[in-house]
Amino acid sequence: MGLRVSPESLAREWSLSFADIDFVNAKPAGSRLGLAVQLKFFAAFGYFATTADEVPGESVSYLADQLGVGKADLCQYDFSGRSGRRHCAEILRHLGFRRMKRADRAALASWIATELCPGGASVAAMMEAVFLWCRDRRIFGAPRKETERLVRSERQRFLETFLGGLADRLRPETVALMETSLAAPDSPIGFHIIKGDAGAATLDNMLALADRLAFIKKLDLPRELLSAAGKTWIDQIVRRVGAEKASEMRRHAPRRQLGLYAVFLMMREAQIIDGMIDLLV
Repeated sequence: MGLRVSPESLAREWSLSFADIDFVNAKPAGSRLGLAVQLKFFAAFGYFATTADEVPGESVSYLADQLGVGKADLCQYDFSGRSGRRHCAEILRHLGFRRMKRADRAALASWIATELCPGGASVAAMMEAVFLWCRDRRIFGAPRKETERLVRSERQRFLETFLGGLADRLRPETVALMETSLAAPDSPIGFHIIKGDAGAATLDNMLALADRLAFIKKLDLPRELLSAAGKTWIDQIVRRVGAEKASEMRRHAPRRQLGLYAVFLMMREAQIIDGMIDLLV
């Protein structure tokens, strides 16, 4: 089974209260373990399991011991059938949860944008945080696919806003120089050359690195705006730009293109300085 839980979490999150036991024991014996699993799984993670494979094995054993039943009972439980869906609705009522309203969705989207997106966490990690946000407010959130769409949408909106904000702060002369670098990628200050390695420790290579460094400094890029996005975002952007050709960069929308290139150049400056130091050592 996929997830794992510590002994501390097992006792804290998977112990049945007297009210839980009464709730579970009101059902036919064969469905009690499955109902208990869904009850505590939802309480722990904020969403319902769709198969037995999602449930930590230790948790199943712990719940079976509390109910005095065998673990094998879970194999007969229909997670996605009519009775399973009815159990989910009953669990929500038992726990005092309500359905998500339009205002809740707006508040959630705002929280994702301001609290989760800047850090650059993965979609999976953000979804886990969203389910817990809903759980802590006793709100039954949207299905997983809809939640994933919301998370991806907010991530994309954050990235486009961040890159657009960078592009909007660039001076006209800076934009012209960056566009020239992309249009003539193999020129001394071209996109491909700036991405290139330092090379051997020769005078020509040192002078070439100095030219690249002077070009980036001349752009006077708005470094203070980098703090709006976490290191994870910056690293992702640098890797993406580093893997693209100039022709691919030019296919981006203008504001996105300039934002991506600006982030890359700001981080590339430190790399060039490190490369010059390495050549001198």
